[in-house]
Amino acid sequence: MIRERSRFFEYDQWMDFGNVRIKPLFTPGHTTGCTSFVFEVEDPSDGNRLTFGYMGGYGWNNREVTPTNGWRRLAFAYSLAWLQQTVEPDLVTGQHANQYPIIEVYQALKAYNNDPTNEHQQLTMLDALVGGTWVNYLEKRYAVATNAITETDPRNQSIENYGPFKPGREQGAQDVRVRLVDGGLVLHGYQGAQNVNPRIPLLKDGIVIGVDNFVADPDGWYVQFQIDVDDEYGGFLPGVGPVESIRSGTTEVLRTQRLASREQAEAVLASVEAGRTYRVDLTPASAIVVAADGSPVFRPAT
Repeated sequence: MIRERSRFFEYDQWMDFGNVRIKPLFTPGHTTGCTSFVFEVEDPSDGNRLTFGYMGGYGWNNREVTPTNGWRRLAFAYSLAWLQQTVEPDLVTGQHANQYPIIEVYQALKAYNNDPTNEHQQLTMLDALVGGTWVNYLEKRYAVATNAITETDPRNQSIENYGPFKPGREQGAQDVRVRLVDGGLVLHGYQGAQNVNPRIPLLKDGIVIGVDNFVADPDGWYVQFQIDVDDEYGGFLPGVGPVESIRSGTTEVLRTQRLASREQAEAVLASVEAGRTYRVDLTPASAIVVAADGSPVFRPAT
């Protein structure tokens, strides 16, 4: 078993420590037992509660497909998408300083506060950090693991081109029935400039981290769903290991192929309802096909 119940905590449950609460989240992929966390703390300035998201396995170490790492490649992408879809922290706690600009943000804040003209309007680190960046932070690694563009780095084999592909979808799947478990989420392609904060001059254009920034895609859009696909795949790669089956049920978190505008993405989202069943086509990598002729992405189920 890769997931043994901890003696110290329950996954997906809050642990209460008074002014601080912590929720451990099982997110295998980087390693078999990788855990992410949400921290909830009290803002001393006003007593409001703030949440910080920490992705516990941000490093992509499954660059090439091997006979044994296939489930971890898929579980890595699933864990990132599941965190995007189900967790909404106020702020990000980055795992590596070469992936999230926490040091640059602090230095920009220090420069601002050391400027004599700002003597009477000092800011804190909470003022310097920008909310709503969690999804984009995770999108970088999702793109590195999944999208063919990652092969710009010759060491990388994308899930899109190299898989492994889920059983029964090796050639893609046509007219498969899917039930939407949630209402979906419009996602922007990875935005390289992180923590854009007009309040601080050195952060007004954000900070671009050079590592893997080739996956930046300011014009790309997707629609992502928690979804139940009506086929034989149950979240497990035979002979290798579990992917979605690490959680109860058989739902996956799948997204459309790339769309060229936010308007197109929002139109797809507006065409469906949570709880309804539709027909879609899937690529071998289980992306929801967007037809080149503009025909509906989700078709009525019969």
